[in-house]
Amino acid sequence: MPPDTSTTPPSRRGAEIPPDMAAPGLITEPRQIRALVSPVRQEIADALHSAGPLSISQLANMLGRPADALYFHIRLMERVGLLSRVGEVPTGRRAGALYDVIARPLRIYYDTARPTVGRAIIKVSGSMMRLAHRDFARAFKDGLVKPEGEHRNTWSGRAKGWVTPDELAEINRCWKRVLGILQDARPREGAQLHAATFVMTPVREKTRAKAMPRKAAGPSRRKESS
Repeated sequence: MPPDTSTTPPSRRGAEIPPDMAAPGLITEPRQIRALVSPVRQEIADALHSAGPLSISQLANMLGRPADALYFHIRLMERVGLLSRVGEVPTGRRAGALYDVIARPLRIYYDTARPTVGRAIIKVSGSMMRLAHRDFARAFKDGLVKPEGEHRNTWSGRAKGWVTPDELAEINRCWKRVLGILQDARPREGAQLHAATFVMTPVREKTRAKAMPRKAAGPSRRKESS
């Protein structure tokens, strides 16, 4: 459980948290959100979320980073309540600590009543996009891309349109389904590691585009390109 979450009423910290979202993995504190601005810490959280508990050396192997470069980030994440020590594993002369995320899934609560939280979330989102770009480019470089067929594994796209509340509910159900598959996907035989990053946001309209009435079929004066 993140520090202070159980001792400070939500109403004093910002917007009231809905009862169905008051879970151990709900990230509400600005310092916790700010800790996730770092791409390295996002990678650590992702790795532990999908494969933990892990030692620092196991994390280093999974992330392709030197173990010494992870100690600072692990300690900071432990200090703000995103990670916890859950055991020990033999590592030569002495036992090494096993770390894990505080809960599954980890979720950031979008407390719109606190501007500091909003600014931190925007920074986290930007960091996610940079990680997504890196992963996308690396997949091409490493020859991992399958661009077609039922087992296509690489996508990049953008769509924009007007949606009704019912359509928005359907989009959210689809997002939750995709996230649920990924969050429950543990390392196992025949499975390949994948990362999915998405952004959806409402857009302020400058001028409302109105649907043009369809013209009746008939002769056209417009030239058609060949």
